[in-house]
Amino acid sequence: DAEWELIAAALPCLLQGDNDRLQTVCDQLFQFFHFTGHWDDLLWLSKQAEALALAAGDKNNAGWRVCRAGYVYSLRNQPAEMLVCAARADAHWENGSPLQKATAIQLRGLEHELQKDYPAAIASYRKALEIQRAISPESGNVGIALNCLANAELGIKDYTAAERDFREALRIAKKVDNQEGVATYTCNLALLACEREQWAEAESLAREALALSEKVGRHELIANACLHIAYALLKQNRA
Repeated sequence: DAEWELIAAALPCLLQGDNDRLQTVCDQLFQFFHFTGHWDDLLWLSKQAEALALAAGDKNNAGWRVCRAGYVYSLRNQPAEMLVCAARADAHWENGSPLQKATAIQLRGLEHELQKDYPAAIASYRKALEIQRAISPESGNVGIALNCLANAELGIKDYTAAERDFREALRIAKKVDNQEGVATYTCNLALLACEREQWAEAESLAREALALSEKVGRHELIANACLHIAYALLKQNRA
């Protein structure tokens, strides 16, 4: 697509330029790469920017870049690579802020979840959530932490806890006007309804999530919502 062609043409110059400018561009490009499914490109850029940040003595941004790389590995179901990223994040942020510590802990939780070690994942997510709530009781980051916790609770089939935390994440997302969060948590409630075999509710929630996901433009969410709709229709003999 045209947007990617322009970005690809500019990246070589950015990688040879000022570190501060590069890190700012990485922050600005994250949503584009994430929403459009350019995960390999996000991973490559994150690795390059981490190395350049370290060369410039910028451990703050080096930590953020390796966390972005770790997140891509979570999307690609690569827990071993995630573990390496989590260790590097800990090293970069040894004396980091509470936000950085919570982010690194949450990354380890994702790694535990991919390994299906749900108790360890839940423990990490609860610790990250506690830190995020101490920073700000109701923020987008608190919603993300709650969503992560609920996903791990879903993994052990604790549906009551998962619904509670998904709904709390959704409430906060609506309050802070985080439209991506609203779409994500609605989609995850549809998944929960599928797990509970509540097919009519799953279909309704998934259709709501689809409309929200199309509005924010995140391809992965659109695909997940469509999958939940199709599965709910199949189970209702309406496919």
